[in-house]
Amino acid sequence: YTLGDCIAVALEKQPTVRAARLSLESARAGKRALDNIHPFTTVLVPDLPYRRQQAALGVTVAELEVCKAESEAVTDVARLYWAYVYSRQQEKTANDVIDTLEVFYTTLQG
Repeated sequence: YTLGDCIAVALEKQPTVRAARLSLESARAGKRALDNIHPFTTVLVPDLPYRRQQAALGVTVAELEVCKAESEAVTDVARLYWAYVYSRQQEKTANDVIDTLEVFYTTLQG
């Protein structure tokens, strides 16, 4: 896997990202519902403009939560990916040292 592949999988499957996206869709649905109420209803429900403002803010907050969750997922995946790459390089270096020491040991014994 490449780093890009890992990030794509994380953004698709990471539970926090999925939950944030679902919350955003819920907030958008609530805003659409309030926006579709007939303007005449404002006479019957005087706080409707305030509810619409709150719904718009709720969508904005949900969008920011999605951005935050995605950013954290990308950061976590990148950190883990590079830690894995580093550890594999360290393993190769250690194996090279072991091979070299075995050659020296065999040469000294013979």
